[in-house]
Amino acid sequence: MDEKEVILQFLDCLNAGTTVEQLLSQSADFIHRAFRPEQCALWVDSTNVSPVLSGQVFLNVSQALHKHVQATNAFVLVHNPSQDVLTSHIEGVQELNRLVAFPVRLQGKPCGSLVLSSANQINQHVQLLSLLLEKLSVALNRAQRYQDAQYSAMTDSLTGLYNKAYFLEALKNEVARSQRSQRPISLIIFDLDNFKEYNDAKGHVEGDQLLKQLGGLLKNNVRSIDVPARYGGEEFCIILPETAHEAAFIFAERFRTSVQDSFPSTVSVGIATCMNASVSPETLLKEADKALYSAKRNGKNQTRSFLIIDKAMGVIDVQQASTIGKS
Repeated sequence: MDEKEVILQFLDCLNAGTTVEQLLSQSADFIHRAFRPEQCALWVDSTNVSPVLSGQVFLNVSQALHKHVQATNAFVLVHNPSQDVLTSHIEGVQELNRLVAFPVRLQGKPCGSLVLSSANQINQHVQLLSLLLEKLSVALNRAQRYQDAQYSAMTDSLTGLYNKAYFLEALKNEVARSQRSQRPISLIIFDLDNFKEYNDAKGHVEGDQLLKQLGGLLKNNVRSIDVPARYGGEEFCIILPETAHEAAFIFAERFRTSVQDSFPSTVSVGIATCMNASVSPETLLKEADKALYSAKRNGKNQTRSFLIIDKAMGVIDVQQASTIGKS
């Protein structure tokens, strides 16, 4: 291929990617196919994201060059890896040929490094490779802006949790999935006790900081499949897919205790669990809200759990039911 054809095909490659991760992986694959280096690695942080298989010695050497490129934000050409100060200390480096390393930039700053090894005169293609990586940088900036806009649209700016709009859509989807699988789903709602009084005494800056810290604690305690969200004000929600009421209650109590032990406030928690997803998202949300207010009425800093085995059987207040027959 001549240079013009390489550029046009690379632009087609970039147009096929929509995320930063896709663009990086597809670009490394294209460069490997177009320039046929012996080995190729694309490093981002401490990870080689190139889909091309490489030997361990080359990976070690390329990682060393990656660290140098990230520090200098500059292109590196290594004619003799066994004698160059950047690579000569690495075991087995004598088996490698000429190396080139390029910074991959995002918003003008290095976000990764492309490292190639070849016995051929790969340095003859440095100008073309640099041009391709400039075009990759433009595409990465565009993809990052799009991903940032998507993130902003679905997250709460203060806590970093999902926002109410995203939560309501996720609840709809998770209830539908639960209905298809006939697996239980639990919904937890909690809020800070006496938050208005805390705000009045400490001020809104301290109040916002408390909410932010609470969001951080929540993010650190949920599973990857859970959906934690700030519903509004000091009220938070967590969707727990495929979770029965016992497991939801254990999670809620562990979280409530963590807040009690490390925060200047406490939380009241309400749980609604449907064992067969026979209720609508709106009903599940309403019952979790009722459970929360039951916790508030009964003294705060506690968890109340409502269970729906089937909508035809009504709602069971688990804590109230557990006291029946006890004196």
